[in-house]
Amino acid sequence: MNYHVPLTAVTLSTTPYTVQYTNMTDRPRWIEGSVLERRYTLNSFHFHWGSNSRVGSEHLVNGIAGPVEMHLVHIADPYRTVAEASGDTQGIAVLAVSFEISSTENLAYRELLRQIGDVSGRPPMEIADAGIALSSLLPPDLNLYYNYQGSLTTPNCEENVQWFLFARPVPISEAQMATFRTLMTADQVSIVDNYRPVQPLNGRSVYTSFLPPSRAMATVRTSLLKYILLRNKRILIICQ
Repeated sequence: MNYHVPLTAVTLSTTPYTVQYTNMTDRPRWIEGSVLERRYTLNSFHFHWGSNSRVGSEHLVNGIAGPVEMHLVHIADPYRTVAEASGDTQGIAVLAVSFEISSTENLAYRELLRQIGDVSGRPPMEIADAGIALSSLLPPDLNLYYNYQGSLTTPNCEENVQWFLFARPVPISEAQMATFRTLMTADQVSIVDNYRPVQPLNGRSVYTSFLPPSRAMATVRTSLLKYILLRNKRILIICQ
């Protein structure tokens, strides 16, 4: 909820791992439903990207990576920080948005990338009126996603995250990707190839909210079962 409301006061900063928006104190933005049994409030969002458009995302779909991936980190009620939520096996939920290269600029990302460019090489910025509606940064169909239980991808990599990776990528141009690839920390250190390599499933199941195409009948049956299990839950509510 409230993803359609433009951000006002936020903190924008770089770290050795990413560029991130935090301290979004104007009003809570939260998600619920699907496999989530509680309400989860948005804590921050950040990006991972590569030095070229063949790498950058932290998830692969059919073995293919995207050039950048956005993570919107949510913490379960009643926690107020990621550190507090990290002690709960169901404490964190992350919405992951994948991207694909487009020949045209994605206008929805113009203001965000301008702000990100401004913080490059500088200390954290306090922005009084960011003016960005997070709903505009998401893919159009939010009912299509992959879901699994995993970990954070930055230290300390806590194993208590419900991941939701949207199935439809968001377009972004090479010119827009240049903003990410030229980012520097306040200490003038380049931030690039800041994605974690894909990890083994280690017995985890990956569920879908849709029935993916498959050539093998056995795979179809398995996918159908997982599809039914997830669709029988409530739809993930984000910005209605």
